[in-house]
Amino acid sequence: MYENDKFYEDYGRVSCAFSAMEFEIHEFLKGLCFENDFVKAAPYIDENTLGTNIRLLEKISVSYQELEDFSNLVKTLKALLKDRNRFVHGLWIPLTYEISSGHAALKNKKIRTEKLSSEVRRTDGSWTNINKDYFNKTLKQIKSCINLIESIKASLESDECEDFDFSNPNNRDNLYEKLFIELL
Repeated sequence: MYENDKFYEDYGRVSCAFSAMEFEIHEFLKGLCFENDFVKAAPYIDENTLGTNIRLLEKISVSYQELEDFSNLVKTLKALLKDRNRFVHGLWIPLTYEISSGHAALKNKKIRTEKLSSEVRRTDGSWTNINKDYFNKTLKQIKSCINLIESIKASLESDECEDFDFSNPNNRDNLYEKLFIELL
């Protein structure tokens, strides 16, 4: 075992979970807006950022106000977006993560601007200590988003007034099973 293996394993699992979530959002939008036709969907959603897809889902959710899961999905995704961007684009240093009460440090690359009464102060990002609890909480939020997407799909497919088929040709049912096991 190498130094910091546990940190990189845990970081990798959360990164894969974010990737799975973004994939499921893309597939959901493709089915919802383009009847699962990837050729039609490609010019509209293939190059979207997560933030763009969240805004698109928010607009679409207005048409499905009776589905509480839809508004919960948008709300949860919005809360995750800032963390996801810091997680993926920030600078990570494992520090003492390998010990039971240890942590890693995460530097946000964004410049913070504060307007004071007579001046503007800019600081070069900020450092945050991150521990295993943060990773576990993030995994739970991501899993919740994927579950909400599945719940919305099931509701739309079972609605006699709607004509949706979110069939899963690649059978991803058990794909994420090990991904969301709590980190030790």
